[in-house]
Amino acid sequence: MADPGAPAQREQIRAVMIETARTQVAAVTAGISFWSGWVDAAEKYTGAISDELAKLEADPTATTELTGRLSDLTRTYLRELTELPSATVKRFNSELEKIGSSAAAPKAPRKRAARAKP
Repeated sequence: MADPGAPAQREQIRAVMIETARTQVAAVTAGISFWSGWVDAAEKYTGAISDELAKLEADPTATTELTGRLSDLTRTYLRELTELPSATVKRFNSELEKIGSSAAAPKAPRKRAARAKP
């Protein structure tokens, strides 16, 4: 005889597995967002430093101004990096909400109908 609690237990396991998958998708999406933000900030920073070094090569007497501009560029870059973790958390939470909202409406349990043999 089949265990009467087995379908309920299967449904609970299914719900846990679905929630786990949703959380993993949200985490991967947030992680991609983090690394993408880091790459964008690093690209902007290195491009700006390269431009400043090109200016220095064109005018070797502008070294005092260069130090200030490099400091400003570094400060901006570091500020962007420190904002990444909180932006990533926001992205993770929004992904969980977006994914969870589609699952918020409970589905009616499936019913299996027995077919009669001809």
